[in-house]
Amino acid sequence: MNWKTMMMTCSTLHKRGVQVKAFNLEPYQYDKLKNKQFLYRERLIPIVSEGWIDCDNVYYRILDTPEGTMMIINGYAVI
Repeated sequence: MNWKTMMMTCSTLHKRGVQVKAFNLEPYQYDKLKNKQFLYRERLIPIVSEGWIDCDNVYYRILDTPEGTMMIINGYAVI
């Protein structure tokens, strides 16, 4: 995820009346970042890497969403 994508995500959710609490990046992308915070409308949004499970250098995370259970593998969603 790059800065432009984060900006568009924050902007879209702001129009819906929702604020982004944090961006949770997979460990590989997280390690490439120099800044661990993102500034949007004079508010600092932390960038974290929490809850990722390492299995043979493949990082995955399981999320329970209102649409159902979703698995994210190396930053890409798999339904």
